[in-house]
Amino acid sequence: MPNAGYGSPAAVRGLVRGMKPVLVSNFADLQKVNAKANEVAVLAAALGKKKTIMIAAEAEKRGIKILNHRKVSAAEHFAHEMKKRKEQAKASAAPKPKEEKSDKQKENEHHEKPKTPEPTMTEKKAHDAGHHAHTGKK
Repeated sequence: MPNAGYGSPAAVRGLVRGMKPVLVSNFADLQKVNAKANEVAVLAAALGKKKTIMIAAEAEKRGIKILNHRKVSAAEHFAHEMKKRKEQAKASAAPKPKEEKSDKQKENEHHEKPKTPEPTMTEKKAHDAGHHAHTGKK
């Protein structure tokens, strides 16, 4: 049987730093938080990064404190990194201007032999038929 005397006083039981925590997992839950009544928001663990950032911005507008602010800063850091990656991907995917060929490349191109077209299947068959005619194979 538990002994009396080790519990918190009823007036402060369940409070964090003297404020009542309210679990927030969407915008409707954020509307229930009353900053004037000494309530703070605790963002749900299952809340995604994008929605965490949006809810944090709304809470800041309304003057609501967020108890687990590390979740918000981690989400903002992730969003910043993703934005940098997208910008880098766009920059590398942009078409590069064609460089002019040097005089040496132009000269080598001029001396190359023109490429002969690849024979078609009918031409190959005709060639093979003529070749097998005098070898005795079919």
